[in-house]
This record gives sequence, structure tokens and C-alpha cells, in this order.
Amino acid sequence: MMVSAVDAELTCLPGAIFRTSDGQIKYSIRRSLGGGVASVCFLATRETFSGTGTVIVKVMRPELVRESNSTGLLMVKKESVALTRLNESAPPTPFVVRLFETGSIRGVFAGTELELPWLALEYVNGGAEGTTLLDRVAHSISKTGYAFAPDRAAHMISCLTKGIDGVHGVEVIHRNVSPRNVLCCGFGEDEVFKIADFGAARPQGNVGTFLKLPEGTPGYVAPELVRRDDSKLGTTTDIFSIACIIFHGLTGEALLPAKSSIEGLAVAERSERRSVLDCEALAPELRRREKVCREIDSVIRLATDPDPTKRPPNGMLLRRALMMSWSADRRGLRATKAQVASVIGRDEAAKEEDVWNWHVRHKGGDSRLIRGVAWEGDGTAMAVTEAGLEYWNGARWLRASNTGLPAPEALHFVQRVDAGLWLIGGDGAALAHYAHEGLHQSVAGGDLSLRFTHASGDKEKLLVGTRPGMPPSLHATSDNQWLPAVELPGVAVVAGLARLDADSWLIVGRSDDGIGFASRYSPQARQLSPIAHHSGGAFLACATQPEIALAVAVGMDGHALRISSQGVAVSTAEKQPLLSAVAVDIDANAWATSQGRIWQQTAEPGAAWTNIWHDATWTSPFVAVFADVGQIVAMTVDGGIIEGRASGPRSRAEACG
Repeated sequence: MMVSAVDAELTCLPGAIFRTSDGQIKYSIRRSLGGGVASVCFLATRETFSGTGTVIVKVMRPELVRESNSTGLLMVKKESVALTRLNESAPPTPFVVRLFETGSIRGVFAGTELELPWLALEYVNGGAEGTTLLDRVAHSISKTGYAFAPDRAAHMISCLTKGIDGVHGVEVIHRNVSPRNVLCCGFGEDEVFKIADFGAARPQGNVGTFLKLPEGTPGYVAPELVRRDDSKLGTTTDIFSIACIIFHGLTGEALLPAKSSIEGLAVAERSERRSVLDCEALAPELRRREKVCREIDSVIRLATDPDPTKRPPNGMLLRRALMMSWSADRRGLRATKAQVASVIGRDEAAKEEDVWNWHVRHKGGDSRLIRGVAWEGDGTAMAVTEAGLEYWNGARWLRASNTGLPAPEALHFVQRVDAGLWLIGGDGAALAHYAHEGLHQSVAGGDLSLRFTHASGDKEKLLVGTRPGMPPSLHATSDNQWLPAVELPGVAVVAGLARLDADSWLIVGRSDDGIGFASRYSPQARQLSPIAHHSGGAFLACATQPEIALAVAVGMDGHALRISSQGVAVSTAEKQPLLSAVAVDIDANAWATSQGRIWQQTAEPGAAWTNIWHDATWTSPFVAVFADVGQIVAMTVDGGIIEGRASGPRSRAEACG
């Protein structure tokens, strides 16, 4: 593409069309989101033969291209190739913003014709708490008085250290990681932190800075980068920055307060470091454990040592050193009561102004047959299909590695355990933990007659098993030990399973006499307590938000249950459609699917189901739906994907990737 003239902010680009080199993928530039020193970001629509979606397109600033030489641009392209390789694995690491495609446009800047590289990146939905780590820490302090609680901080540390190791694994040094370019999505146990903004990155081993960029973010940049000491640049340069970010996540303050790189260099080269105990916003749960805080201080001091050779060489060792200080026992509930309170009860008028924009991310009609789906906090998903594991990366379906797993026909469910980690199971009571690197751990079932069909939970989990000619059974673990199995006499099918709280689960399905049932099960008590029945047929799906004590079950004849601390409310969708899948967001909205339709039920008492999307050409049944504040993604049995994004005031938390 040729642009006749460009300025420093690339104001001429909204309305432009970019295409990949093969012409197969089109990007329609919608509007500018601003940018940093290296690039300008634009909200754009990505269009392929199979579907469309919202993305971020970053275009390198023309003045930087003009000041560089051909070698510099070649290095940028090599960096893009490395990041493409990182994101093309199936599944990719969830801790780095996904790169879809790269390209270039030509334009005239200050009388010189230039080739401006661009990158297309995933659009990260910030949800209720903000899009950047800087936003989320500020939100936490504003609403609760404190920065991240211990369990949330532990998860942040895990995401950041795994993400930076992934970047280093493709031989790229980021060089500018800061709270402003760590992007966030999801809430509670679904929260994910992603490293973004590779405008200053470069392949490992390249000597010299090929673009005239500032030396990182003051207060987060390693001394050797400020001094431009190329002989000392390496993975520990990024470890320095990650440790500074961790301090900010714990305290809401900078470890090395500085307004400029030179000032930051002077502070960083001193031997002393601030203590987390010096900061008012440190979570009380940590402040009460002074020894733990001192150990955290010691690890951060080591990771930010002026001498790069003294720092942990990778994120894994940094993570292990910090996790030795305190242990996180989430039991599936990462959000504290204060965090939950900070996002509920927001401006109802703003909610009413939301306008939903819908995109077909992937057309239906493929030969794929999906048996089970596990959503990630960013709207991507791992699926068990008749062909084995497949991964929806937000733009297209990718075949995941099935090495070491049972045969595809023996797999029946997949369940998210944590970001980038899934539990997979099926015939022969086989279970396997699967990470983005591949098979993580496999457990032989030993009971060839038992098939696991559903699972829920992480450290303590509940599974549904079936045997030929016998009723379903419930299999629970506690402290890594199996509890005695419990049979469900009179039950024909368990169709849905979701955790209600730390000690109990919601189970829905159909009894032998055709009546739908919803029950609460407590593994420790081995007690199944009825909640409701539906004479019109089975409940087909259920979803919960344990943080707000809410559960919803849906099924035949448009029948639905809303289970909360106020009791059980029964409702029916208009024209009584078969409701096949359901999700609940942190705003207490319920989202359900029927053939060619998506329905919403708001949190107001007695609220009816409202049809918010309809397309009669979508005839394949929906099997799963994902809901976050401002984002809905629904999936059909053949892998069709429809996505809705709200454009109201609550949904303007946008950040450049």
C-alpha cells in the first residue's frame, strides 16, 4: 500500500486498508489509539475468508524509520519472525500478546519515501478493572485501599515470569517491560497478564541499538541498557524489569522512583533497595508476615542487582525464589471479597448505554465435531474434538499437539485449571495435565470401564464418571487424595458441572424419568442436595461465578434457574427455545445460547431473557459461551465463532499492544 504523505502521528491512516503480502487478509484501520515513542496504535478490523474480528495494528513511526538504515529494518522483521514463531505454537503461551501478521506500507515523510513496518496484534479486553497492569493496580488501591492480595500477586508473578521466559525462548530480549505494557484480561481465577509492546525489542546477540529509542521506562530499565553496554545485555536485562514490576504489583509504588533514565540509573546502581513494608498499599495479609516480606525484599534486591551476572538468569528461577517466600492456596477462588466489591454495583446508567457490535470470527460448517471446551480468560479456547485437541487462538483454529495423549475417540472433556494449563480426560479413567508446551503430566486411570465426562476445580476437583449399564458417579479429590466415589441412582445423564464455592458444586442433568434436575454436591459430606427440578426436560448446561455466589442453569423449553443468596429464581426464554450453553459474568449477567440466538438476562430481580443476537443461518447448535464485561464469545459444535463487544462507556479501557 502507498500513502501519499504521512505525519508523525500517522493521522492519515484511519479509513485505510492494509493487506498481507499474499493479499488473503485485510485490515481496515478504524481509529487511532495513540502510541509510544516507537509506534502508533490503531483499532482495526481483521477480515479473512473465514471471519472478522477486532485487532490492534501498530505502525512504526516514520521518523524512526527515516533515522534507521536497511539493517535496522531487517532486524525489526527478524524480531517479528521470532514473535510469530512464539505465537504460532498451538496452543501459544497465553502470557504474551499474540501477533497475527506483519506487513508494511509505503509513504512520504518529510520529502522521503519510506517503508513503514506494521504489526497486527490481539485486542485485549480490559473488562471491569482496566487493560494495563498499571490500571489494575491503581483500580485495586482506589477501591480497596491496597495493591494486589497475595494470591493474585502470586498469579501475576507466574504469568510474568512464564511470559518473559517464552520471549527469551525465541531469542528475543524485550528491553522495555513496565506496568504500562503488561496487558490484562479476565477476572478472578480467569485473570491473565500478558507482556506487550515489543517496540524496543531485538533478537538476542545483536550488538548495538539499531533504532534511536529511549532506553526503556525510567525506574524499570536495567543499568546496562541505559549505559548501552551491549556486552552485558541479555535475559537478565528483562529479569531486572520484571522484578521492578512485581514490586509495583505488590505495593502500587516504584521500586526505583525516577523521572528519567539517567536518574533511574543513579538509583539502580545503589546497593540499597526499598522494602515492600515501606509502602502503604501493601496488602495486610502480607504486612502481617514480616519474615515473608523480608524474603521478598531479598529476592527483588538480587533480581535488580546492578551486576547482571548476579541476577536470576531466567523467570523460572525468579518465580521459584519468590514462591518459596509464601505459598498460594487459591482453592479456585483468586478474587478477594474486596476485589469483588470493587467491580460490582457500578454505574447502571453506563451499562444501559452499551451497544453490542458482533463479528463472525469463524464461519460454521467445518467438519469439526466438538465434545468439550475450556475457555481462557482472553476468549481463546482449548477444545476436545473427534480429531483430538484443537485450539482456538482468537483468529483461527489450530491443531494442538496430541503426542502422549489417548486416542482422539477416547478424549471426552477438557477443563481449564489455570492460565495455560488444562485437565483432559476420558475413557479408562485417564487424566492428563496439558500445558502450552504440550503434555505436562499423565495419570493412568487403571479402571478401563470408567469414562470421565466432566471435571471442575483445580487443587480440589470433582469429576463425573460413567460405566456401561450403571448410573453416573462422582469422583472427588482432596489434598491430592481420591475420596470414595458416590453413585447417582435415578440419574440418567449429568450434563453440566460447575463449582459453587470452596466446598460444593452445582450438578445438572436429566433423571431416569426424563425430569431435569439441579443439585448441590458437597464431596466432604458426600451429600447430594436437590435444588430444583424441571418436568419439561433436562437441564443441559450450568455456569457459576463463585466470587459473587451466583449460578445459572439452562435447558429444554427455554427453562432457566438463577441460584443466588436470595434463593432460586425460575425463568423462561421467549418461545421456549432449547438453551444449550450458558455463562455468567462478574456483573451478574447471564448469557445463554439457542439455535441461531444469544440471550442475556441482567442481574435485576425478575429480569427476562433478552435476545441480543440472532442469525437464522447459524443452524449448528452452540456448545459453549464465554462472558467477560464487554465481551461475549459463543462457539458452535462445528467450531463456528461469534463474538460481541460492547462499545459503551464501560468498554473504553483500550491499550496499545
